[in-house]
Amino acid sequence: MSEWRLIHVPEPALAFGFGQTAEHPKDGLFLFGPPASNQNPARMDIGVIGTLDGVRCYKTWVKSIGGTIAPPVKGKLENKMMWPGFQAVFGVPWPAKPFTTCIIDGQELSRRIRIENRHEAIFNGVEIYTQAVRKYLREEEARPQMWFAVVPEEVFKYGRPKSVVPKDQREKSTAFLSKKGAKSVLRQGSLFIEEREAAAIYEYELNFHNQLKARLLDTGEVIQVVRESTLAPDELEEGERRSLQDPASVAWNLSTTSFYKSGGRPWRIAEVREGICYVGLVFKRIENARGETTPAVARRCFFRPARVSFSRAPWAPGIPRLTTAFILARRGLRS
Repeated sequence: MSEWRLIHVPEPALAFGFGQTAEHPKDGLFLFGPPASNQNPARMDIGVIGTLDGVRCYKTWVKSIGGTIAPPVKGKLENKMMWPGFQAVFGVPWPAKPFTTCIIDGQELSRRIRIENRHEAIFNGVEIYTQAVRKYLREEEARPQMWFAVVPEEVFKYGRPKSVVPKDQREKSTAFLSKKGAKSVLRQGSLFIEEREAAAIYEYELNFHNQLKARLLDTGEVIQVVRESTLAPDELEEGERRSLQDPASVAWNLSTTSFYKSGGRPWRIAEVREGICYVGLVFKRIENARGETTPAVARRCFFRPARVSFSRAPWAPGIPRLTTAFILARRGLRS
């Protein structure tokens, strides 16, 4: 039996600005800014979907990150870095006024997320957001670079797989098809359109965040789901608690993510050789309503220009569904 060997791979340097390098992303952005590229956005044109309170929280937060934010008092030394302001870091403005705004009915959202059938509750809650985006895409030609879907705290609370709504707050379900019945329809099909439509609510993951993104994949729109309390932690109701990063760290993390999702590159690997592509693979099992699991593959490619792509590949023929190995079919990998 051959012996195992442990090999240390040094952390690669990151490139910023006009070729300057640094080990820590915050250091590089603070000193040099993102790599010079015509792919970087000239301005952050962000669409916002949310309740009136959610849109207000977004505007207030964007205004706050336009200036400096003091570093945290506690925590690790490497995390104690002030936030110098969005334009100071990335060299582009982020207007507090959204590129476009889709206001949703907060009371209706609150009612839907409390439906006793959890699949129906999350499906119908997500529907409010997806309908708002699709309506905008049908009626308007101008497109934001990305969307902020701002969700109330109750959506996060009741929009997860193991969430339980108190009995005295539950809304009556109108779904006439159970999960067991839906599996039968999805596996064998049905002649009745009503049954096929009723089974659709069970096709998606029992997770508001993931389902919202999955149901908008066909639009090609980039979605950033964020809780109202992330943008306005001081407005949490009395008695509610959550673990949250300090304001400077939230600004660093959410701003970097938004800049990247808007088409910019906050940094790149410094020593990527021309003509060489480095690929990182991540595997995840996704259970669907048919009771099966499908491997999802995320591929992160580092080359010039850097791109990220995601795909879902089918199982290789003859491989048991419950195996712990990810062996994929060739036709899925070609994509």
